[in-house]
Amino acid sequence: MCSSTQIPGVSSRSAPAAVRAIGRLVIALAMGAAGLRSTFAAAADDAPATGAVEGRVSNAASGNYLNNAVVAIRGTNLATATNSIGEYRLANVSAGPVQIAVTFSGMSPQAVSAVVTVGKVLQQDFALGLAELGVASDVIQLEKYTVSARVLSGQAVAEQEQRNAPNIKSVVSIDQFGDMGEGNVGEFLKYVPGISLVYDPQRPQSVSIRGMPATGTIVMLNGSEMASTQAGTRTFDLGVSASGNVDRLEVSKVPTAEMPANAVGGTINIISKSGFSRRKPLFSYNAFLTNSAVGGLGDLDYSFSKRKGVDPDTSVAPNRPALNLSYILPLNQKLAFTFALSHSSRPSEMEFYFDIWDQVRLVQTYNRPSVVIFDENRNLAAMTVDWKIGDKHVLQASFQGTNSDIYTRQFQSIVQTGAGATGSAQFSQGAATGVGSAQQAVPWTTQYRSLRHGALNYRYEGESWKIDANATWSHGGYKRRDVEDGFFNTITTTLANLIVRYDGIDGFAQRKAALVTATDRAGRPVDIREGNNFSVTAANASPLTSKDVNQRLGLNFRRDFNLSLPLALKFGALVSRVTKDVSGGAYGYAFNPPGGVAAQVAGNYDLVADGFSSSHHFTTTGGAPVATRWLSPYKMYSLYLAHPEYFTFGTAQQANAYTSQVNTSKFLQETIPAAYVRGDARFLNQRLRLSVGVRFEQTQDAGKGPLNNVGAGYQKNASGGFLRDSAGRLIPVSTDALATAKLRLTERGARASRTYEGFFPSLNSSFEITPNVLLRAAYAKTIGRPNLTEIIPGITITDPDSPAATKTITAINTALTPWTSDNYDVTLEAYSVKGATASVSLFRKDIKNFFGTVRTPATADLLAQFGLTDDYLNYEVITKRNFGEASIQGAEFSYRQSLAPLVPEWAKGFEVFGNATTLSIGGANAADFTGFSPHEMSWGVGYARAQVSAKVNVQRSGWIRGSRVAASAVVPADTYNYVDPQTRVDVSLEYRWSKRFSLYGSVRNLTHTAKVQSVRGPGIPDYATVSYFQYTGALVTFGLKGDF
Repeated sequence: MCSSTQIPGVSSRSAPAAVRAIGRLVIALAMGAAGLRSTFAAAADDAPATGAVEGRVSNAASGNYLNNAVVAIRGTNLATATNSIGEYRLANVSAGPVQIAVTFSGMSPQAVSAVVTVGKVLQQDFALGLAELGVASDVIQLEKYTVSARVLSGQAVAEQEQRNAPNIKSVVSIDQFGDMGEGNVGEFLKYVPGISLVYDPQRPQSVSIRGMPATGTIVMLNGSEMASTQAGTRTFDLGVSASGNVDRLEVSKVPTAEMPANAVGGTINIISKSGFSRRKPLFSYNAFLTNSAVGGLGDLDYSFSKRKGVDPDTSVAPNRPALNLSYILPLNQKLAFTFALSHSSRPSEMEFYFDIWDQVRLVQTYNRPSVVIFDENRNLAAMTVDWKIGDKHVLQASFQGTNSDIYTRQFQSIVQTGAGATGSAQFSQGAATGVGSAQQAVPWTTQYRSLRHGALNYRYEGESWKIDANATWSHGGYKRRDVEDGFFNTITTTLANLIVRYDGIDGFAQRKAALVTATDRAGRPVDIREGNNFSVTAANASPLTSKDVNQRLGLNFRRDFNLSLPLALKFGALVSRVTKDVSGGAYGYAFNPPGGVAAQVAGNYDLVADGFSSSHHFTTTGGAPVATRWLSPYKMYSLYLAHPEYFTFGTAQQANAYTSQVNTSKFLQETIPAAYVRGDARFLNQRLRLSVGVRFEQTQDAGKGPLNNVGAGYQKNASGGFLRDSAGRLIPVSTDALATAKLRLTERGARASRTYEGFFPSLNSSFEITPNVLLRAAYAKTIGRPNLTEIIPGITITDPDSPAATKTITAINTALTPWTSDNYDVTLEAYSVKGATASVSLFRKDIKNFFGTVRTPATADLLAQFGLTDDYLNYEVITKRNFGEASIQGAEFSYRQSLAPLVPEWAKGFEVFGNATTLSIGGANAADFTGFSPHEMSWGVGYARAQVSAKVNVQRSGWIRGSRVAASAVVPADTYNYVDPQTRVDVSLEYRWSKRFSLYGSVRNLTHTAKVQSVRGPGIPDYATVSYFQYTGALVTFGLKGDF
């Protein structure tokens, strides 16, 4: 199936034609800019005699060179900003005496007098001191670089990057925060206004911006998008990010023309360190221990001895050593290196409590406390080489590799009352007919996530022309394993025909389990916490492999024109290709040992995880311990290895395995050629800055997915119609389940390709009301591409011989077009006003072309669209289409106040901050917008003075409404899933003896608050709404670090 789609207002064209058009556009722009250069050069023949000024600007306290420091010749319009390694050059400076001034937010400005000679280059370097420390640059010593100097330097870098940006963005310097656990960059983003994090379950996994889904947030490394390590999605996994080689993070909320159009939420650009960023080499180390406790600091286990795990991978000590190393090595002015290595491991044990209520009769019918082992090992290696191959030419090669291995072992005790239960807010009583049941569910997985990202960049920086070319390759890998690592993914267990009672069911909010008792139908007690009592009927595996390869080639030009008004033209082109490949599938064995049903009882075998079970228990609301003897998938697999004859992989299991394999196997290749042009100008003595541009993107998708031709399993006549027997039933080709599955299902047999394109204009402006106050206004058009599961072809059809009254065809609509969003933003920013930095933003997103599910009777034309015959005219077709619109309006507030200008000397190190974001949804399809927090807040207080730094930060998320729950006999109408508000408190403390030695500690989620999910609707009392408590605990880090 092939299609070519045009976003409204844009003509359609073939893919090769678009690429050729982009090439011609870039060549034309380059020739035009060169022609303008010749014109201005001719005009400049009569200009006064001039020289040039160049040099570097550094932070005197840290020794780092400063990016975006503003250098100007006073009394003229000549001004420029330093590049990423602190270099600047001012050409066409009139000969004679001049004053050269440099400014950088948070640092004391400097100005020097000098004499420019005709045709000569004046070398002038600057070393700026921190304004708040009140120390001149010429007396600062690097050996006395204090904690407060590091924090203030980080804030200064963030402020200057944000202030000098052409668009609306938030910048986070890593030095601002210091060490945050294992270096997940999400930990540095959670205090940025407009940011909302998704945790998995205790670490940041993905990020959304301004209410948009995480798929609409593009995460880049040095301007190039990184591959995803999550299967079947565009969402980037923050778990494979690492701060070991990171300088700062830039969150752009309104793009400029050179940024991807798919950033319907925004972009996060991770800027790595450069070897040329310092005057002298710097070796940094951080040796630390990680720990966690589900009940907070009082529950910490300080032992270094291995705990009793459930398999070799989880038998580790609760205190785990970790190490981060980095080395910045500028060998000389031509060659520099950076290296980073890190290893961290954090073992965690968590408790989850889940229940289900009959929300009409107000009776709890399902109760599931669980223990979760969640251990993560992370490793990073990164290297960058910077080579100045000429005065204006720099070549950079970089590589980063990250591995994240996650060991998840869940133990769930599931007890159901069955029909006819009665109860209240405190108890549930199962029916006397004995229709209750119990299970031990033990889903285990090991996930191996990997990211490999390599880049080659060339940069030319001339007086008028700037060119950069880049090539990147990024590979994200995901493997979910079980039997390969020595255990089953799940085992199926059951205890049936029980009369069940729950008491104390209101204790989940206090991390208390219900007291659950059970009897059989004869009234005899049954211990549902004893694993040996359960019957085991099956053992299952569920491997999955996902590969995501992102390749990119880009070429960018910038031409600066020497006019009375500063003017620059930037243009470029790129081609990116993303290849996503998912394979795997679940399969299972029936457990059929000799002896029949009696032999399936777990107590006949050594299947209980004895050591782990003896050291872990729940507590009831009455304070009594609830010990559970858990079955082990590790021991079950050992039994399989010892007695494979007990396990049946028959025709039915083979058919299920083949079906799962086919349905899991998917492939997508997405190629995006793009071109852009952007013009920058400054007016009113450079107080007004405009950046106007337009971007063209064409998206070429080719996908492969499962082909499910259900009719192929039945015999047909010569004309293609189904044959029926004397009873009117369809006649199968084969009665063998596996043979039938292979007839119907073809792996990657469904194929589709399509092309769509569009132009995406953007306008960013800023006006300097005062030297420290800016007003910004911006507009940009962006898109949100469909997720992989929404465009990779696939069809599921109800069996034609099914007795169902309504038969359906569920089809993937590969012709879905992206969301489109018109984004408007106004922001007021204030910097260093009596120690305060603040911003207020008002924004609006008008979104069209939602993805909505529609159900319509089949027609011949509709069936033909999905490659189906008229045999299915009595079916209904369920698919997704573009329709509807909605708008998001919101406001962001950010405020940080240094108390230094306001308090006595002893209190000058204190600082407070607060952020808030509020969103509201409107429009015809506002109800389709789910999964975002309309209210987010964060605040905190910090102290940084000389050798000591301390921080207390608080983050609070508001109600998050999820999907609607279908009304039924147990669920009232207008009921929705929710995530309840959550408050997380982080604290940190650092004491620095010298540059080489600092002792520090931090605790994330100090109050060990739970993530709570609920099901709420009209008339449902609070006690019957909460369904899921996730107690992930407090994360503790304690370490020693320093610089050499």
